[in-house]
Amino acid sequence: MNYKTRNALMLSLKIGAGSALAILIAEFLNLQSAPSAGTIALLTLLTTRRQTVQLIINRFITFIGTILICWLFLPLQSSQIFSFAIVLFFVVVMCEMSHMQNTLSVNALIATHFALTHSFDLNMILNEFWLLCIGVVIAYLFNMMRQTKYPILLTADLVFINSERKQKLN
Repeated sequence: MNYKTRNALMLSLKIGAGSALAILIAEFLNLQSAPSAGTIALLTLLTTRRQTVQLIINRFITFIGTILICWLFLPLQSSQIFSFAIVLFFVVVMCEMSHMQNTLSVNALIATHFALTHSFDLNMILNEFWLLCIGVVIAYLFNMMRQTKYPILLTADLVFINSERKQKLN
């Protein structure tokens, strides 16, 4: 198995397992929109290990901005679509001006939850905060797993070792 195929398998395994674990944790905690924790994990896992820590910091910074934008603009309109469009406009501006474009998708997801519920109580804000925490922590842990030639409970590593042995025998 070549390096590119092995990396694709490892990333697929990390995304699948990491997203599922994030959803399970969010469901265990009875959070609303539990699958969003899996989506956040997926979007955070797509970065390299070096970029992961900075992305996580940026996600929390822009999370605060997104909450403020939603709180300011969503109550102004009764139309969910129109108010969501306004919020999304300002979230994009915030992400672009702060050079944190890679946080946009998660902020749009969070804004969607607020637009659908029009709820800005502490429980809803904490719910979104915990979804973000679960998603980024799981992504961080899975991104920090080292790829080695030796199995560390990873199926893709076992497949890689077996294919290397077969090549040496031939």
